[in-house]
Amino acid sequence: MKIMFRCKFKSGAWDVQGENIFNGNINITFNDQEHRLETIGQSTGLKDVNGKVIFEGDVVNNGGLAIVKFGRFVDTKMHEQLGFYVEYIDDDLLWNGSLNGNIDMLLDCEIIGNIHDNPELLEVEL
Repeated sequence: MKIMFRCKFKSGAWDVQGENIFNGNINITFNDQEHRLETIGQSTGLKDVNGKVIFEGDVVNNGGLAIVKFGRFVDTKMHEQLGFYVEYIDDDLLWNGSLNGNIDMLLDCEIIGNIHDNPELLEVEL
């Protein structure tokens, strides 16, 4: 299995690094001299409808705009989970009463940008 991470160079280009996992250890190096460390994001291992790899921090459209995140979230059965999930940007687009949807929500989505290159996508018109 190949684990991939991306991080922006200070110049603005993306640096994508990946490594096969054999014994549970990976060695991926981003440094604060060349990279903007706040932009690090892990690949979900999934691809969007156009075949693009989906990373943490991507903004996707799957019936509503959502940010791909990694961390703790509460699923629709009110169970606390740890992993990838989507968080809808627009409060009006609730998924089963929750702003959070599990990773299955990414199966038919399209990447339209990311939170670092396209902050305007995070703005919701009232």
